[in-house]
Amino acid sequence: MNCQDKSGRTPVYMAAAYGHVEAIKTLAELRANVDTAAQNGATPVYIAAQQGHIEAIKTLAELGANVNTAKQGGFTPVFIAAHQGHIEAIKTLAELGANTTYLEQHPIIGFDWQTPVQEGKKLYEEKLAEQQKQSAQEQESEAQSDPLTLTRTIEALRKRIVELEQKELIHHEKKISELRSEAKELMKDPGSFIDPISQAIMTNPKLTSAGQAYQDESIRDWLSRSRVDPNTMQDLGDNPQLLPVHALKGAIEEFAANTQSGALDLANKFIDYGQPEDAQQMIVRAAELNEKFPNEEFRKRIEEAGKDLASSQSRQNTSDTGARGVVPGSVSNLAQSSRGDRGNAPQI
Repeated sequence: MNCQDKSGRTPVYMAAAYGHVEAIKTLAELRANVDTAAQNGATPVYIAAQQGHIEAIKTLAELGANVNTAKQGGFTPVFIAAHQGHIEAIKTLAELGANTTYLEQHPIIGFDWQTPVQEGKKLYEEKLAEQQKQSAQEQESEAQSDPLTLTRTIEALRKRIVELEQKELIHHEKKISELRSEAKELMKDPGSFIDPISQAIMTNPKLTSAGQAYQDESIRDWLSRSRVDPNTMQDLGDNPQLLPVHALKGAIEEFAANTQSGALDLANKFIDYGQPEDAQQMIVRAAELNEKFPNEEFRKRIEEAGKDLASSQSRQNTSDTGARGVVPGSVSNLAQSSRGDRGNAPQI
C-alpha cells in the first residue's frame, strides 16, 4: 500500500492527484500512509491542493494528514492552492488550520487570496471555539457530581489559561519579528537605483558616454564643473551627451510603487499589533517615495494610514503622540518628519 514509483509517488498520492476520495479512504483502511511525500517533498495534501480537489483535502485531513507540510522550496499546500487560483481550496485549508505565514510572506500578485484565507480562518476559529465550549460543558457536567473533580477542573483550566496566554504572547512576538524583517527589506533601495553623486534614489536617470547612470540634475551640476565621468573618471569631452534610460526609469518607478504599497500594508499590520513606531516608519517610507514619485492613490492611502495611527494612539491614551505618532497632514510633512534622521537613502 505504500509502494512508490521512481518519483516517490504512492497510491494515496496518485488518488489525491485525481481527487479519488473513495480510493483514498480504501487505501487508508488498508493502512496506507496518507502523509508520504514524493521525492520533491510534495505530499498527497499538497498535490490535492494544487489540483483544487476540495473533498480529497478534507478526507486526507480527517485521516490525519498534515495540511502544512511544505514541498521543496518551502511551498505549502495553501500557497500552491493560491498560486493555482483555487479559492475554495484556500478556504478549506485555512478552515483546517493551515498555516498561512509563507503565503503572506510571498503573496500572489493580482489575485484575491486574502478573502478565502480570512473566511477559512474565521470558520476554523468558530469550530475551535465550539469544541472548547463543548469540552468545558462536559467538564462542568462531570465536576458537578464530584467536588474533587471540580477542584481539579478549575486548576486544569487555570493552567490552560496560562498556557494559552503564553502561546499568544509567543505568537504575537513572533509575528512582530516577522513584520520587522519585512520592513527592513522595504527600507532598502537597490544599489543600481541610487545616484552615485547624491546617494538618493534616481527619478530621472541619465546615461553618460562612459556607460554610467546618474540623476539628471546631479550629473548636469557635476558637468558644469568638470568634464570627466564621476565614477570612471573618463574624459567626456567638451560637450558631454546625456541619454535617457527608459528601462531603468521604468524599473525604479515600479519598485517605488511596490515599495509604497508594501510599506502601507505593513503600517496597517503594525497598527493592529500595537507597534506605532514601526507603523510610522513604514508610513514615512511610503511618503518619502510618494514625494519623489507622486501618485494620488498612494497619497490618499498615506493620509489614511496617518489618521489610523493617530486614532489608534489616541485610543491607547498615550501621552507621547506628538513625539512618536503621525499627526494627519500633508504627504510632504510626513516625509520631512524623519529626513533629518535618516537622510536621502533610507536604511534600518
